[in-house]
Order: sequence, then structure tokens, then C-alpha cells
Amino acid sequence: MNKKIIYLDVTADLATAIDKMANVMGDEVVLVIPKSSALFHGSVNLKILKSNAESMGKNLSISTLDQAGRALAEKVGIVLRSSSEEENASVAPVVASNDNQGNVQPTKLPPIPITNKRVKIKYKPKFPEFRRTKETVIKVDSPSIVATDADIEESRPRLKIFGGKTNPSFLFILLALIILGGVFYFVLPRATVSLEIKSEPFNHKFKLVLADAQDPEAAGQNVFKGRFIEVPKEIIQTFPATGVKNYGNPASGEIVIYNRTKVIQGLVAQTRFVSPDGQVFRIDKEILIAPARAASNGSLMPGRSRVRVAADSGGSVGNLPAGTKLTIPGLNNFLVELVYGQNDEPFVGGTDDEVKIISEDDIKSARESISKNVFSDIAIELQKQVKKDEELITALIQNDIIDSVPSNGVGDKREAFDLRVQVRSWTLLPLKGRLASIIQNSTTAVVPIGKELTPQTLKNPKVTLDNADFLSHIIDYTVEIDGLVASKIDEAELVGSIANRSEESVSRLITSLTDIVSHKIVLWPFWVKKLPLLESNIKINTSYIGQ
Repeated sequence: MNKKIIYLDVTADLATAIDKMANVMGDEVVLVIPKSSALFHGSVNLKILKSNAESMGKNLSISTLDQAGRALAEKVGIVLRSSSEEENASVAPVVASNDNQGNVQPTKLPPIPITNKRVKIKYKPKFPEFRRTKETVIKVDSPSIVATDADIEESRPRLKIFGGKTNPSFLFILLALIILGGVFYFVLPRATVSLEIKSEPFNHKFKLVLADAQDPEAAGQNVFKGRFIEVPKEIIQTFPATGVKNYGNPASGEIVIYNRTKVIQGLVAQTRFVSPDGQVFRIDKEILIAPARAASNGSLMPGRSRVRVAADSGGSVGNLPAGTKLTIPGLNNFLVELVYGQNDEPFVGGTDDEVKIISEDDIKSARESISKNVFSDIAIELQKQVKKDEELITALIQNDIIDSVPSNGVGDKREAFDLRVQVRSWTLLPLKGRLASIIQNSTTAVVPIGKELTPQTLKNPKVTLDNADFLSHIIDYTVEIDGLVASKIDEAELVGSIANRSEESVSRLITSLTDIVSHKIVLWPFWVKKLPLLESNIKINTSYIGQ
């Protein structure tokens, strides 16, 4: 196996490392990376290095003394080599060089000599050090003299500004400018990185049971508990009556009943006949209608019988004109067109005398209206009972109508009526975040490895009530997760990898991530050319594109 060693300096970025790997010949590459290298800012860099090495057909390994870098390499699955192994390797390191035609050619360097000696560098002070003593003898051409503390203080170097004297205002302004410059450099720059991530549809349903925390027998894999609360209420409200009954005289008249079947038809007294506008008329006696027979010209002659009818209710609306067809609703769809009645003369005698009455629809509408209003008020009272560590799941509030009694019955002559309703609302309060935790755990088992549900999907689970038992304080329901699943993007790791890098370098790094469809980088202020050094000043916005 042909092994090549590539030495990188501390400033080498991801693009440099990939280029050097591409420019060497060999099926095994060892990267020697110094401490504090930019490549160790996050595991994303090492993942990309590994991916590129595999695409080039090279076995990648790393040699470094950087403990954090070694941990990242081990995390992403890159082989680690000890520093001594690479220092004593007989294979010469490889660097890239240009030939006479400008092409990049690998060049072998001589082995670096190994020595265990440490080189100590002694720094000379910029200014001489003065040691203050009680007396210091200074030798000059003249006879020896004794230098006092005042003489030594006078001989110390001084910063002379503005006529030889230190100006406090100048120092204050200089310090302020330094601080302001630091603020501009570290705090002011902002960056927003918008990512569009590839995703796919996801749907998962599972059953849950919410039981009373006081029930010792409630247990199971899909059971969790909550505190029972209840708000009963009774309310009486007045509603207008909208029903109308006409107490005028009913219309009446005579109809001819036609039978176009081949069998005799018999109708009992009080058989209903209905007009096209819904008016009901009844015959006053039993009657038989002869079957149809063939005429001399070959046509079919229907059987006929005459009978009197009267309207069910009073009103001039029953005065139907001549030639009105009345059907028998009690017959099936086939016979209703073969057996019917028709008046040769107009119906007469109908008069109007309308009064307000209580109808069934009035009571039903009143019950729905009063229940809706009272349950809205009760929901507010339930919310007031929720403690800090508890959660109210609105979809699991149970609203029961215990009793509803109108002050008058259906058909009573009234302009208005009272409705007394007894209701209760109850639910169970689980610990805050408990449902979200159960949903997270349940979906983890079904979400593919390396994928995660989008935040919007987790925020909007659909809760459907299956059954609620007030006596046992148990609520059965179904949770449905319907949304998108996408590849995991560690935002903290990504931010650490792109901090203090140029926009072009960040763009190359993000483009190399196959699950990111597109991206956009916005720097602020406009003169900033690199992403902020402070990771807190980098904001990642993610959106998801379904396949």
C-alpha cells in the first residue's frame, strides 16, 4: 500500500486540505494537523474530508496532538495515528510543487531529523529593568556618587506626549477608541444563514391513555397520568320563539285519484297527499281505485276515483289552484308516479290566523347556543386551576350537558321561553411537557436513523378523542404526527464551523452538504467580509422542501 504524508499548517482550511489530498499519488493519505487548526472547529470539516477521501479512493488517517481534534476524528470514524508513528515513518512526506509546464507534481521531502532536545528562547526586555534599593552606586568618569530613589525615578523611561507631559484626556480617548474598535469587531457584525433542507413526508399514529393521578391501578406502556379538575355550572337563559302556527280555517276540496298500475289500489282514511310546495292534505275516508285498462285505440286508460281532502293546518296557502298534482309520500319511488291525485277545481276555505309557538328547532338551537357560551366561560375557569408545572391540553377538555329543561313544551303559544341547562367541564392535567416527551420518544423509534422531524411537525400533533369516562376519570385518544422528516442538522456544530470564515469559504462548505438544497448568506453591516467571530451573532434559519 502506497502511503503519503501531508503536513498542514495551522492556517490551512478545508479547501486546502482537499486540494493537497487530490494532488498526491497514493491509496493511503496521512494528514499531520497541528494543534488549534481551523479544521478542528467542528466535526463537519472532518466529515467532508472523509467523504472526499473516499470519493478519491484514498484511505484517510490523521495524526495530531490536538485532543479535541482527536476526539472529533474518532467521532466521525477517521483512523487516528500516534505522532511518534508518523515521525519515525520511513516514507517521506509529500508536498505539492509545480513543474516547468505549470502542472502540480508531488515532491518528496527529506525526512525531518528527530531530536528530543527542547529549544529555549530567551527574550531580552525592551527596556532595562530597574531594581529599587535603598542606595545604588552609579559609576561615571567623575568620582563615585550615591544615587537616591529620586534619582532612580527620574532616570526611568517616560512616555512624553504633548510637550513632554502625559495627557490623561488623550489616554482616556485612546482607551475608548480601543474599546469601541473591539465592540465594532466582535459585537457589531451579524450574519444570517438561510438553509433549504431536503425533506420527505412522515405520518405516524399511536394511542394514549390519560388517567387520574389518584388511580393506583392505572398503568401501562401508553398510559400517563394527570390531576383531575372539574367545573360544574347551571345557567338559565331566555330565547325567542320562532315557530309559527296558523290557527285559521284549513282549505279543502275534491281530488281525482289516478291509478296507472294493472292492479287495484286501496287507500285508508287519512292517507296523506302532498302538494309541490309541501302542503299536506288528507282524504276523509277509505277508497279503492280501479286498475288501468286498455282503450279501443290501444292506449292505457288509468283507473279513477273521487274523494274529498282537507289541509292539515289552517291558512290561505292551502287554497291551491285547479290542476295541482298531489303525490302520496307513503308510496315507493316506482308507484309514486303511477298513483297520484289532482284537483279539477281550486281548493277553497283556507284563512290565516298566525301565532308564535315554540318549535323543536327553537329548543335545539337554544340548547346549542347556551352550551357553547357557558363552555367558553368554563374553559377560562379551568385555565385558572392549572399549576406552574401542569399543562392544559385543550383538545382533551370534556364538556357534558347533564340536563336541559325548557319552561314550555313544543307547540305552546309563546313569544319567548326559558331554558335551564346544567353542564360540567372536566379534564386531566399532566405535567408540563409530558405529552411532548411521549411524542418525541414514540416517534424516535420510527424515524429513520440520521433523520429528525421538523420543528413544525413536532409542534402540531393532531389529538383526536376516542373515549372519555367521567366516572373513572380516564381519557382515551389518538395522537397523529403528520408532517415532514429531514436529515439532522446540528446548528451549534455548523455555526462553530463557519464562524470567522469568509463568505466564499462558508458557501463551499455548505454546498458540500448533500442534504442542503440551497442556501443564502446575509452579512451585516454591508462592509463585513467574513462571518462574525462570535458564534452568538450567527443566526441559522431553516426551511424544508418536500420531495
